[in-house]
Amino acid sequence: ELEAAKDADVIAVVIPASAVESVFRKLSVIAKSGSLVLDMATKGIIPQEVREERPDVTFLETKIVGSALGVRHGLPALLVADTDEPETLETLRKVFPGFESIVAGDPQMARTINEKGTYYGIRAAVLTEMALREMNLPEEWRKAACGGLVPGIAIGYSTGQMGKFGREIAERIEDEIKEQMPELITNSN
Repeated sequence: ELEAAKDADVIAVVIPASAVESVFRKLSVIAKSGSLVLDMATKGIIPQEVREERPDVTFLETKIVGSALGVRHGLPALLVADTDEPETLETLRKVFPGFESIVAGDPQMARTINEKGTYYGIRAAVLTEMALREMNLPEEWRKAACGGLVPGIAIGYSTGQMGKFGREIAERIEDEIKEQMPELITNSN
């Protein structure tokens, strides 16, 4: 019930992007003056008319870089807010203590980052599954590798916590990618 948000200081709207416009139009009528209303739908955009109708309310694009399922399992996520106001960022940090970090930046980049991360994450899991299936390994073994090993290795890589064996493999893969997919490297600079 949106009516329940009328007394809130911070309203986090986490809905499908297709509902953002109608929900924000309704919230603009009931949000109290001085409140902070966040659009957390990755593909959502707060309508400009809503912002103009309620200058006494701060409507803010905030997007999550990370996986909802990953966050549920304790993996780190980043919240990107379209503001550089220190007070607003501090409010967000108090309201959302579970995020690895809350930063000012372009929230629309979260969509691109999440799309690329999803693609390559799924690609790693699919390649692992296919390689292990070729070995005729039981499903239980394949699930353990795809659901535990692959994410664990990704965490080790992203945090620099891999041992010598993992670092050597990462260097070999980076060299292979540079050779086979130079456009990926060129576009990332």
